[in-house]
Amino acid sequence: MNKHELAKAVSIQTGLTIKSSQMYINAIFDLMSEELIKGNPILLTGFGRLYPHKRPPRKRINFSTRTFFDNKGDITVRFKPCDYLYRSLNKE
Repeated sequence: MNKHELAKAVSIQTGLTIKSSQMYINAIFDLMSEELIKGNPILLTGFGRLYPHKRPPRKRINFSTRTFFDNKGDITVRFKPCDYLYRSLNKE
């Protein structure tokens, strides 16, 4: 599901127009991005938790030139689903 499909589904469930649904979705994503950039985790009860994660620096290899270089390490976002979502995804 992409952002447009999400806006369409939200508009069907709420009765809003697709354009206003897109506006709300964009506002939510902007707020979430700002909080993650500040280093704050985001807890969505019943869904899961998004949090920034710092990757440690490490040595890498350039396979074209066969030379090693240092990767400085960077920050990425990780997601941990809530127990209910995790169990629903892993039903047996």
